Amino acid sequence: MTGTEPRRLTWNELDAEATALADRLLALGLHRGDVLGVQIPNTIELVEVYVAAWMIGVVVSPLPMQYREREIVGMATQAEFKAFVTVPQFGARSPLGDIQAARAQMPSVEALIAYGPHAEVMTDVPEGILHIAPTPATAEQRSRVDEQVAADPNDPNDCLTICWTSGTESEPKGVPRCHYDWLAISWATVEVPAVTADDVLLNPFPMVNMAGINGMFLPWLRTGCVLVQHHPFDLPTFLGQIATERVTYTVAPPALLWMLLHNEELLAKVDLSSLTRIGSGSVPLQPTMVRGWQEKFGIGVINFFGSNEGIGLLSSPEDFPDPSDRAQYFPRYGTPGVTWSSRVSEWVGVRLVDLDTGEDITENGRSGGCASAVRRSSRATCTARSGPAPSTSRATSRPVTCSRSPVTRASTCTTSTGPRTW
Repeated sequence: MTGTEPRRLTWNELDAEATALADRLLALGLHRGDVLGVQIPNTIELVEVYVAAWMIGVVVSPLPMQYREREIVGMATQAEFKAFVTVPQFGARSPLGDIQAARAQMPSVEALIAYGPHAEVMTDVPEGILHIAPTPATAEQRSRVDEQVAADPNDPNDCLTICWTSGTESEPKGVPRCHYDWLAISWATVEVPAVTADDVLLNPFPMVNMAGINGMFLPWLRTGCVLVQHHPFDLPTFLGQIATERVTYTVAPPALLWMLLHNEELLAKVDLSSLTRIGSGSVPLQPTMVRGWQEKFGIGVINFFGSNEGIGLLSSPEDFPDPSDRAQYFPRYGTPGVTWSSRVSEWVGVRLVDLDTGEDITENGRSGGCASAVRRSSRATCTARSGPAPSTSRATSRPVTCSRSPVTRASTCTTSTGPRTW
């Protein structure tokens, strides 16, 4: 898709190339707190841009590959991109050309970068564009980066990313997160799938939002396992990567898992024996699909829900051994007296309340997110509700309000029965 061959790097090789890129970014005048717009598909080069920028405190604002001039100009204006990095080719189009054509509408952008092993592709480099090819850092480059980091170190409360909502009102909105934010929410995506250095992760989700970053990128970065990138989604390639790379953990949309479960002819041709667990989400899971994967393949599908605006919920086989419960409910961790491996469990749903009317807020017939509530009313609140998981209807529930300390993993929750910490 980018006109180059796939690459494979060790951790040392990745470190060397990311350090060299960090030095080039410093030479362009980017420093801690500056915002770097990024539009690169799931490749090694995208990983290197993240790592290099974070080394020197530069904020990464990733954009989906399908975004064109209108969206990019709006985001660059809102976040005041100081530089923009992309690829010359993505399928039949040129993202680099798109950005170059719109550059006059983005006055904050001081540098436009084409990053990747594209030298043989870029036969006609437009004026004013810097091409940076991945190369190992020299001793001088490493020394300059080390000196910069020592002189101006990152703070855990510094902004790390500005990700963008899908734009339910036609205008995507930026969501900033700091180091502490990502660390706090990544505990779940590391611990629930039990990711270790021995795992091989296959990432089919673009690394621009919660699914790609928190679901795959951060678990890989925190555990030191193997990350296999995939983009754009192509089923034969995806299944081939699972077999060839001996993938142990991946995430996939419910529709794909449902289709695979009922395609005996296709499954007979592929090797999924290395897979030990799968995550899924973005839309409600079908209980029959979750049960089918557990009974047919012995794989307990982990139910994830996450949004760029902040909330993250999950339900694992340890939380709900019954796949039908796991597809429909999320546990309320920390409830006194509840053993999650037992059949006694609690559910958590999200209720959006308009404080002016007291009515629930829904969007397109389903629960929206906190951001949706705020956009619809200046006085709205997001309330978590908990209680026993009934078989036919949900019992009357208690409102819960939560706050998190930015320094620890502990959260304090106030309910009708008093504060609780987990």
